[in-house]
Amino acid sequence: ADVRPVKKRILAGAVLVGAVATALLGVGGRGAWLWALVAFGVVNVAVNAGNVVYDSLLPHLAPPAKLDRASSAGSALGYLGGG
Repeated sequence: ADVRPVKKRILAGAVLVGAVATALLGVGGRGAWLWALVAFGVVNVAVNAGNVVYDSLLPHLAPPAKLDRASSAGSALGYLGGG
């Protein structure tokens, strides 16, 4: 993602894959633990890939002197939104 200007595309792909895999978690019926395990694994990989690319976008959004403030504000708003 750092070599070519494709960070937003990779992030969008990770979000799409994660959303589809999350939706597929509800498709399996009772006792479909293998289905749920595979879907959860895909979700986990997509979330972690998205976080890596998301973190690499921060220097493009704020000047170097304000990176700490932008990062902490984003984390605080994320926790507030999650609550």
